[in-house]
Amino acid sequence: MNRNVARMMALAAAGAMVLAAAGCSGNSGEAVAASTEETSVILVSVEPASRGNLELNTSFVGTVQPDQMVSVIPKVSGTVEKVNFQPGDTVKKGELLFQISTEDLMTSVRQAQAAYRSAAAQVDQMTGSSYKSSLQQLDTAFDTAYENYQDASDAVDECEDAIRELKKQIAELPVGASSAELEAQLAQLQAQLSGLKSTEDYLRKTYNNAKNSYNITMLEGKEELDEVAAATLEQAQVALDAAMETLDHTKLYAPIDGVVESVSVTEMNMASTGSPAFIISNKSAMTITFDVSSDAVMTMKIGDSVAVEKSGKEYEAVVTEVGTMVNGQTGLFTVKATLTQEAPELLTGLTVKVTAPTQKADDALLVSQDAVYYEDGDAYLYLLKDGVVTRVDVETGISNEEQVEILSGITDGDPVITSWNPNMVDGVSAVAAQ
Repeated sequence: MNRNVARMMALAAAGAMVLAAAGCSGNSGEAVAASTEETSVILVSVEPASRGNLELNTSFVGTVQPDQMVSVIPKVSGTVEKVNFQPGDTVKKGELLFQISTEDLMTSVRQAQAAYRSAAAQVDQMTGSSYKSSLQQLDTAFDTAYENYQDASDAVDECEDAIRELKKQIAELPVGASSAELEAQLAQLQAQLSGLKSTEDYLRKTYNNAKNSYNITMLEGKEELDEVAAATLEQAQVALDAAMETLDHTKLYAPIDGVVESVSVTEMNMASTGSPAFIISNKSAMTITFDVSSDAVMTMKIGDSVAVEKSGKEYEAVVTEVGTMVNGQTGLFTVKATLTQEAPELLTGLTVKVTAPTQKADDALLVSQDAVYYEDGDAYLYLLKDGVVTRVDVETGISNEEQVEILSGITDGDPVITSWNPNMVDGVSAVAAQ
């Protein structure tokens, strides 16, 4: 039952009591007079108008997203030799995710080398046999350095795989089982890994030096070539550099710390450059993304608190981004809020309910909702001044179920009557309930 209906019923009941009293006495005039005298002073509840903040909330549909999500896309196509992680696994930045076979790519490198040597042969005709002999020696040195470096790199990978497997075996040992033997093997492999990495680093430098020497020597005598020969040699060089660069893209590493969301490559199958092979998300901070209207976005600011709800459980979040560009398809603005606590149960892509303030009145003059009345659409309330009820017309702002913002008509601290009485009118005597 709403407040207006209750007031009407109480007024009708009061009238009936007065009429009944008049009928029993046999003198209706005397009864009405006595009743009026008894109710000439009414008891009311009073609360002073005070200042505070008022908010109106609106619910939106949000989507859970990690604060950071990265797609790992191969730069070269080829057969996948090994995949080290699966969806749900935790990875650290720099860990090897998967490796593509270099066999097919080495064929392209050798073809590019052959093409370059063919171009260089034209230059050699003008520079003499010494240039050709030097080039062949450097070519051999390059191939040897690359093969040695590749072998060392493979040895490092094999040792890291063995260490990873030992750690897994140790973690899966039954409670109370001794891990001493496995720990000893692990320590030995870790010591071996350090030496292998040192060798790999040395051979990488040797390989780079051989490559640089090879490239520098190939460019010697360029000044003696005619324009056609120079263009041919440069074209062959670009092709060779591109072929060599592909070798560096066969190993793909985790770009961030996080959790593997999806893996689309499998061992012994092809990896494509057109789609993500891994998707990794950093869930240290989860973000809720939701869309709001132009009116709502004008009231939101970074740092505002919002409530997030999923399956009856509530979470707190703070607005971290307020969109300033409207979505051409939806006509809405995107807002992002970051959860203030960990919530592993909120998985990526889930929809949640977001409750956010969309209207605000800061340091507003507020009164109880029960104190405000309306007549022909105009608001008014009653004040208790010097024991007398005084009606005051007011201008109202925003309101919720409990409070109303007063824009004009009263001041801070005015004694506002918050209770209702059927005899309450302007000018009637009243006393405040204690």
